[in-house]
Amino acid sequence: MSALIDELRNTDGVDIEGALERMGGSEELYETILGMFLQDENYTALKDAMEKGDEENALGYAHTIKGMCGNLGFTKLFSYSDDMVETFRKNRDCDVNLLMTQITEEYTKITGIITRYL
Repeated sequence: MSALIDELRNTDGVDIEGALERMGGSEELYETILGMFLQDENYTALKDAMEKGDEENALGYAHTIKGMCGNLGFTKLFSYSDDMVETFRKNRDCDVNLLMTQITEEYTKITGIITRYL
């Protein structure tokens, strides 16, 4: 088992076992996809859309992040992204700036861990 997977396994808001199950048990595949996650630009695009007040595009970026996080086992980031998606879809009265702060904090934590190893 790799040090990256060990650290993620011990990180709050990460479900390694579920993610590995979705990857057919392949730690190598999981780490490859984690590397792709680091290169993905949806978080940056979400941030830019939020700064511009572009809710339509922000919804799309948040939805994409939600899907990636669901597959990778990033349960907290998935939840925050899902809250943002549902807020935009249903015009819920929710503080999207707070959601963006939560997404940013969790994204920064996760990508920081991955970056240390890849």
